[in-house]
Amino acid sequence: MSKLSRTAHLLSLVAMSACVATTQMTAVSVASTPSLERKARTVATYNLVDPASAAFRSTRIYRLESGDIAFCGERNARNRIGGFVGFKPFYVRFDPRSPSNAPLNEQTEFLAEAVCGALARGQSIPVR
Repeated sequence: MSKLSRTAHLLSLVAMSACVATTQMTAVSVASTPSLERKARTVATYNLVDPASAAFRSTRIYRLESGDIAFCGERNARNRIGGFVGFKPFYVRFDPRSPSNAPLNEQTEFLAEAVCGALARGQSIPVR
């Protein structure tokens, strides 16, 4: 096998391994309970520099077909310098039955607007 052929073969394997199967999933809006809201906010602050500084507005909670929860809204928190960054759209998906507070998926700004907009319109979203 020539060096060029091996390189092309290796690149094709790397490209194929990057492909991840996704499925389309629909969701329904659910009424927020204090425990669900608390868990959703904890998950939504998991990756922030200063989780205690987080403020939320326009939040919505959806239950996906899988049982996972999608939490959408706008979030403001302090950055590394200590200043607030301003309210930005966010989306987190998590398993409410899991003891972990780590999100299964987290998106901000443009992608969050697209995913949350689709959920609000009753459309399905891609889920890994």
